[in-house]
Amino acid sequence: MTVTLRERNQGKRISLFLDYYEKGKRVKKSLGIYLNPDPQNKIERDLNKEKRKLAELKRSEIEIGFIKGELNLENLQKEKFISLFDFLNKESKKRINNKNTYANWTSIIKHFKNFQETDIDIRDIDRTFLLNFKEYLDKKATHFRSNKNALSDTTNKKALSDSTKHSYFNKFKAALKEAFKQELIDKDVNSLVKGFAEPETQRSFLAPSELQKLADTECSFPHLKEMFLFACLTGMPFTDIKNITIDQVRETEAGKYVYYFNRKKTFGSNYLPISKQAKEILDSMHKKNTILFAEIDYNKMRNALEKWIPDSTFNKRITFHCSRHTFATIQLMLGTDIVTVQKLLGHKNISTTLIYAKIVDKLKEDAVERIILKNFKLI
Repeated sequence: MTVTLRERNQGKRISLFLDYYEKGKRVKKSLGIYLNPDPQNKIERDLNKEKRKLAELKRSEIEIGFIKGELNLENLQKEKFISLFDFLNKESKKRINNKNTYANWTSIIKHFKNFQETDIDIRDIDRTFLLNFKEYLDKKATHFRSNKNALSDTTNKKALSDSTKHSYFNKFKAALKEAFKQELIDKDVNSLVKGFAEPETQRSFLAPSELQKLADTECSFPHLKEMFLFACLTGMPFTDIKNITIDQVRETEAGKYVYYFNRKKTFGSNYLPISKQAKEILDSMHKKNTILFAEIDYNKMRNALEKWIPDSTFNKRITFHCSRHTFATIQLMLGTDIVTVQKLLGHKNISTTLIYAKIVDKLKEDAVERIILKNFKLI
């Protein structure tokens, strides 16, 4: 049986597919390989050549399979199409209980549908395809507007930030890694392409004296002060604190307090020791409001936080997440070892926690320069 490699110009790209007959019935099989219809330089022309070579290799494999009797039309047609779009949607649904993470996955799917307009079989993803998607995120992708119905609305031309590119591409690679684990694909394509380098981010935090000043500052927004200070004392993120209930905090035989909860980032059962002051904040909230911090809306809280702690207060922008940075940095400044801080923050990888160690090292470097002897002369 002869298997022919054919091309179909789809305007924005050229699709490669196989065409063959068996028992008088014509079959077309997409290879999931696409060419640039208008290559502008040698690199793009060479890439088209390599893709054609790959398509020819797949054509030969199928033709040889027919000749050897290992393939026939019946078993080839039984090969189920595994939708990449469906797989990405299933992976996103696993995060539906985490609002921020789920929103990120939704954005990734929108971007992928912008990049790949028609659905493809997940088994057709290869290194070249993944590199092309990475280039799209790096050079072409822009932020979507808030209109949820506009899957391809790129009228807001603001390019993705380095941190957003890093986050989106890593999540897409994680989906491919999961597909490999589930044996949906034969090759761990994820490992063939490096992600974007993690950008250095400025982590604003409060020094101990600044935290004390904040504790002494009145706040007009109900319970925001208690919630923010509780976060500084525990290192817990907003979503975890919002869901906290008083019955999850238990006293140990040693008179200490432990908070038992399910940390969303690490998807496991966790416990977190909390200080006596943190427990006092919860007790105070329990008397005022039986649902603790559940009534605090994130967007309203963010606006109120800007009024309570304007940028001019400490000459830096303080967001709610800065409370977590504050906890980590002060813990390291006070001598807590890095592994303990990692566990308290719930970081999967210690490399994430080491960012705070760099901050503390910089503070130490700056501190030694503050001691200056005046009129000092060397003998």
